[in-house]
Amino acid sequence: GVLLCAVALLAGTSCGTPDLSYEKQKAAYDGIIAEYTALLTAKQNGETLTPPDTTGMSEGEAAISEAVYTAVNITNFPEDMAYTYWDMDGNGTLELLLMTSPPILKAVFTLDGETPVLLGHADENVTWYYGTKGELIRIHKALGEEQGNNTLTYARVAGTALTEDTSFGVTYEIKDGKRTIIGYYEMADGEKQTIDKERY
Repeated sequence: GVLLCAVALLAGTSCGTPDLSYEKQKAAYDGIIAEYTALLTAKQNGETLTPPDTTGMSEGEAAISEAVYTAVNITNFPEDMAYTYWDMDGNGTLELLLMTSPPILKAVFTLDGETPVLLGHADENVTWYYGTKGELIRIHKALGEEQGNNTLTYARVAGTALTEDTSFGVTYEIKDGKRTIIGYYEMADGEKQTIDKERY
């Protein structure tokens, strides 16, 4: 069957039974959960998934639908997929996380009122993890024929957006199928600035 882990992990002291406001927030995600469940069931049954038809959708709705599709489509082990609700920034609004085990995040959503908002999602080049201090860690891989980069960014949920803290990366050379690190960098104002290994 479809693994549906709907665990309410509430931040702060809200560890008891969710009140009505949390139930209403969860209900606001019902459309995403329905789409996710249908795609995951098809994936587990060995069906080829079809990209969503976003005709007539708003930009936000299309982004959400495409993120859910991508999250399930790129998963190699659909039986390990799950979802959970979590107030990640302690502001009283539950985020919805689609994930696999170990905690690799496939998509993260929040609410603007009762409207779901996509915060971020994985794809073939981007992987998200949940850090030990409540931060989100995004790893972006850029691979060329002779060189590649891995950029690691720490971010936090801040209301209806993500706030990026720091971003570091490595550049490596690809030769005879082997990767050798040739440099380290920090992202500042969208530009790479060379740093030493110790700062990395």
